[in-house]
Amino acid sequence: MEGAQAPEQWLVSRVCEEFGCLPSEAVAEIEEGPTQLVLDIMELRAYANAKRIVEQVYEASKRAAVSGGEMPELPASPMIERVVEIMQELEG
Repeated sequence: MEGAQAPEQWLVSRVCEEFGCLPSEAVAEIEEGPTQLVLDIMELRAYANAKRIVEQVYEASKRAAVSGGEMPELPASPMIERVVEIMQELEG
């Protein structure tokens, strides 16, 4: 749902996963730290991962075109779409 916020537990879980910390540390960071910085870093990491996937699929597509192999598809995700949009704008 557009504009809906995830439960606090999900944010704590994501911070723990991204930064390798205990939930109590994640809660402290969210409550006391610069929360936007944490969210910005998580978004940048997600973008970097999506860009890596896009580049891998593009390279695999080039190889498939030459060899006649099966063409790979990009996974569906908003971040993948964002990466593709930005890459197209830069190539523009």
